Amino acid sequence: MTSTIVYVPKSEEVQARIAPGSGIVCAETDKPYRMLYFEGNIYNAVNIRTFADKVLIAAGREAENYPTVAKYLVDPAEVEEVGTFDGHSITVTNEDALREWIGDFDPSELETS
Repeated sequence: MTSTIVYVPKSEEVQARIAPGSGIVCAETDKPYRMLYFEGNIYNAVNIRTFADKVLIAAGREAENYPTVAKYLVDPAEVEEVGTFDGHSITVTNEDALREWIGDFDPSELETS
């Protein structure tokens, strides 16, 4: 898996369409828009334990172009990059924005379970 960018919403419109605390990803692109894939674990699946687990599921949907309603086309100005995901862990580049989206977190949240 190539490095995937992890995002959080900036606009109220995106925040309203994606469950709070969701893992949100988009592969690097030079396109003028972002096709976000996300996972919010709204049904409390027991195998989704960490924020990185949510990101892993979202990244898998994107990589496989999996048919899902958990995707959303946005203007890049509506989201903020907070890190990258290598398939196992998240390297955070904007901790403040990530904390605003998911709250205080333990570093273990950045690793898949």
